[in-house]
Amino acid sequence: GKREKINELLKYIEERLHTLEDEKEELAQYQKWDKMRRALEYTIYNQELNETRAKLDE
Repeated sequence: GKREKINELLKYIEERLHTLEDEKEELAQYQKWDKMRRALEYTIYNQELNETRAKLDE
């Protein structure tokens, strides 16, 4: 009956919330590592730029 449908809906909502919490955690981890990756890429780029400038100045 109605109560069964409500219970099913509540169960679905709880499962969906759990899934979203997991995805939120995954996203936070991805963002953390992506930020680190971009910082490293910038550092490498900057180092290469400085080395190239030094060679051009020779």
